[in-house]
Amino acid sequence: LMVKSECVHSPKPSFTFYAWKRLKTVIAAVKQTNLKVKRLRGEVEEKLQARSLLTELLAEVQTKQADLVLLEDFLKREKNRMYNRNRRLTEANKSVELMEKALTRLSTEIEKDRALYYEKMQEYVALREQLLWVNAQLMIRRKNMTGQLASIFYPQQSTSSSNCTCESVYRIAGLHLPDAENYRSQSQLIQSD
Repeated sequence: LMVKSECVHSPKPSFTFYAWKRLKTVIAAVKQTNLKVKRLRGEVEEKLQARSLLTELLAEVQTKQADLVLLEDFLKREKNRMYNRNRRLTEANKSVELMEKALTRLSTEIEKDRALYYEKMQEYVALREQLLWVNAQLMIRRKNMTGQLASIFYPQQSTSSSNCTCESVYRIAGLHLPDAENYRSQSQLIQSD
């Protein structure tokens, strides 16, 4: 028996009011569930995005923390370097102050010595002037005495030095002083006084 498919009728579903209402309730529940699933899916996606953003932020924070550690090390090194430079500068300033004090002390000593030497130089200049005046007076006196001596002793030129038997004391530059033997005892008396 072959039954034609066209002839076979499928039974029409018969819905009762309660089934229809129940079906409506199920459809509403499915719609609500779909909405809830969409909402939950959106929340999950937001949370996943927030988590990925949080992961990126955590990675960035870790990078920044590593940079901060490097920066702290650099700052420590620079602080130590500045401390050492400051210490060396303080030592240099102290040595400069000591040198300035020494230079000030030396300059005051030099000024004192300069004043003392200036006074001594003034004294020496005055003494030199006095000595030059005394020397001039002595030169004049010597010239006068030489003239007087020439008038007292008239030197005679000896014809031959071999003929003269007198000592060299009685001769000056080869000239025989007349009567010089008589004055020898007088010069010894003058020297003994």
